[in-house]
This record gives sequence, structure tokens and C-alpha cells, in this order.
Amino acid sequence: MSKQKVARELGIGANLLTRWRREAEAQAAALIGTGTARDDALAKLKRELARMKKERNFCSKRQRSPPRSRIEVSGDPALPQ
Repeated sequence: MSKQKVARELGIGANLLTRWRREAEAQAAALIGTGTARDDALAKLKRELARMKKERNFCSKRQRSPPRSRIEVSGDPALPQ
């Protein structure tokens, strides 16, 4: 449907319809943004979150050995038993 036909059906001038369309596009662009800086920051945060989760899981799964077994494992007779 042409711009003139839509404007005629709405009872407004074609120039007013063009202005409204331009304003609507500008508002949509402002809401959406270009996305590059935001997407880069989001990707960086997701990578950091994944790394932190791996570290947390590694630390929580790490089993601490009792003091006696540490001496036994070391095999150093100079260490107190």
C-alpha cells in the first residue's frame, strides 16, 4: 500500500505520515541500539561467569585429606607423625 493511499485513508497529509514513520524508526533504534558494545559486554560477562562456576565447582569437589594421610603420602620421615 502506498504512502499516499494510507495517508488519504487516515485523513492526514503524506508529509505528516512520513514524519511519524521517521520518528517511530528513531525511537525503535534508540530502544534497540546498535548492540555491538552491549553484546560484547554480555559475552564477556558470560565467559567470566562460566570461568567462576568452573573454579567454584573445582574447589567444592576438592576433597581435603586428613592430616595423617598427608604425611603418609609425602613419605618424608622427617615430618612428624
